[in-house]
Amino acid sequence: MANSYQGTAIADGFDVTTFAEGAKIADVVFLLVPDQVAPGLYNSEIGSYLKEGALVVVASGFNIFYERLEVGKVDVGMVAPGMIGARVRSRFLDGGGFPCFDSVEKDFTGRALERVLSLALGIGGLTAGAVYCSARDETLMDLFAEQAVWPNEALVHELWLSKEPAEVFEKCAEDGFISQLKYHSTVSQYGQLSTSLNMDVSKLQEFFKNVAENRILGGGFTKEFIGMDNEGGGNGMEKKLEELYTAASTSELRMGLDKV
Repeated sequence: MANSYQGTAIADGFDVTTFAEGAKIADVVFLLVPDQVAPGLYNSEIGSYLKEGALVVVASGFNIFYERLEVGKVDVGMVAPGMIGARVRSRFLDGGGFPCFDSVEKDFTGRALERVLSLALGIGGLTAGAVYCSARDETLMDLFAEQAVWPNEALVHELWLSKEPAEVFEKCAEDGFISQLKYHSTVSQYGQLSTSLNMDVSKLQEFFKNVAENRILGGGFTKEFIGMDNEGGGNGMEKKLEELYTAASTSELRMGLDKV
């Protein structure tokens, strides 16, 4: 199937074959096509042609968790970069790399983990550390984060480990919020757009309105902030910050970071 990627691959020195021909000789198959396309392609043109003991690797747990791939006598693993696809290669070239979610979903040969980690290392996925995470957990976290609480996952994982939000916001600045979605997976694009358009934001708007109108514009925060420093002989702010840092150290966010 001719496309722009074929020309790039040939220019880079690769031999280009059909899916079936490639599967017959492959020791490792990276299934990196969109999630909705992968089952049809794999089940009809790849899976039945693989030699025994080959390794099939996915970049997200979606099709593995939902059992949409018909896998035979092969190893199955996941190497899921904590980074938008457009930046995986560039961060590797920069030497920075990115953290990765890795797992073995089927260990037919007994060497699946060794092979998965070797591949993760090869693409820069161990430079910033790896987290062993099942396809189920990666799917749950990824979809839930994208569709419900993306900022929370960003705080606990993305900001501290992968810096993916920084890359996303850079693309937002360059291309606009909606247009930058093209750099994400099809699952991410559909999940974010369909869910956000149907989201009930009334409670969030109420919270933001209270902060803006009462705490900021209404002077509530200013009175609280200035008044605090006058307490305790002029060091009230220092004491309050100490209390807040102590509270933060036992929060769910802090406990989650300690486990990463």
